[in-house]
Amino acid sequence: AAAPASARSVRETRSASPSVRREYKAPSPRQRPDNFVPKRRKTVGDVRVSVGLQTLSLSNQYITSVEGLGVQGGMKTLYLQNNFLKHLEGFEPQPHLTELHLEGNKLESFRGMALQQHLERIWVKGNPVSRHEYAKAMCLMAVGNALLRIDDEGIEPEVREQAFRFGPRAAEAVREGWLVDSIQRSEAEWD
Repeated sequence: AAAPASARSVRETRSASPSVRREYKAPSPRQRPDNFVPKRRKTVGDVRVSVGLQTLSLSNQYITSVEGLGVQGGMKTLYLQNNFLKHLEGFEPQPHLTELHLEGNKLESFRGMALQQHLERIWVKGNPVSRHEYAKAMCLMAVGNALLRIDDEGIEPEVREQAFRFGPRAAEAVREGWLVDSIQRSEAEWD
């Protein structure tokens, strides 16, 4: 015997028509004035993070520091865009990280960035450091030679050569927060 119409499941009465379905569109982040500053310091350690994630999204969380992130062994993609990061102190080497989104922060340098052996793609546009004359070379020097794309653009051979020419001491200085310039330095100035 057939069930009465009122006993039919909700699934049977819903329309499966493609015209009824809507594509999910992520909400856009709230627009913040350029001079907005969070009322308190917020680190990655203040946000609950599940261990073992391949993708970690911490976008638009008013984060001011990456301290507390630690080493995430399985993480391949990290979204940290549209926060209030001025530096990357506490950003440890992530063994499987291949993609890092830092766009729309307040990064003035690559201070605190650790070498990332497997990082292939990084986004830094919308940060003060991204407007620097040698931004791409410094980015390459800070994260390492595995990098293939910066802001979704391939890295030109000239930029790789430039980063190589600056040398390992300059790369270490970039990770300590120094900005590269075109003035030739003597050995005495490096000490």
